[in-house]
Amino acid sequence: MNKNIKQLKAHYENNLPVAFTEEDKQNVFQKIKATQSKSKNKAFYPKALLTVGITAFAIFIGFVITNIPLQLSTEDNAKSMSNENEQMEQELEKNDAELGIMQDESSEEKRFDDVSNIFNPETIQFGDVYSGMTVTEVQREKGQTTILFSGNTRLSGEFQYRQEKLQFNVSEQAIPDIPIATSDNVKQIPLYFKEQEKVEAMYQMKPGLENKERNINITAITYFYSEKASRIELEIDQSE
Repeated sequence: MNKNIKQLKAHYENNLPVAFTEEDKQNVFQKIKATQSKSKNKAFYPKALLTVGITAFAIFIGFVITNIPLQLSTEDNAKSMSNENEQMEQELEKNDAELGIMQDESSEEKRFDDVSNIFNPETIQFGDVYSGMTVTEVQREKGQTTILFSGNTRLSGEFQYRQEKLQFNVSEQAIPDIPIATSDNVKQIPLYFKEQEKVEAMYQMKPGLENKERNINITAITYFYSEKASRIELEIDQSE
């Protein structure tokens, strides 16, 4: 048995190295490096994800910070443009108003405003409109100008006889509805009827019954203008 033990001892001593060779060292170093590489790879992925997250957040914050001034600038530009548009509209309205005044003043040099009831007998002409009635004829003779107005207007006032002539005294409210020359006073101008008999028949008018408030529809007015004394003839709507 001792002999067998000695043989085994000799076998192991001959076959097992008692010291590391250079090859053994290289093998150990390779195993150590492989172990370290695995450890590093395991730690790399969490760090990489964290780095990506931080980078993305930083980009987002930078984007927000960059766009806030841009948005504010856009809003300021919009407000500025709105104010400029309002100023332009105001300027246009002002220019239109000034142009309208200039046109009115230019028109008044020739005649009075058409919506007025005051006309200038020296400049009145065909097509002019006063008190809603249109000038359809103008005749100028020595000492007198005859103007025919056509249209529809409603006058309020009272009938009155003077020397058997039926007249119509307009009320204060109806004065703007009568065309009147610049130098005349409608209260001082007699208003006669072109066809007195028909008017008397229509309104059953006769002396003693005239002083009653009436409304009459007029279809035409003939204005006999004279510097000495003007007069007006009314034509009534006979369809009433």
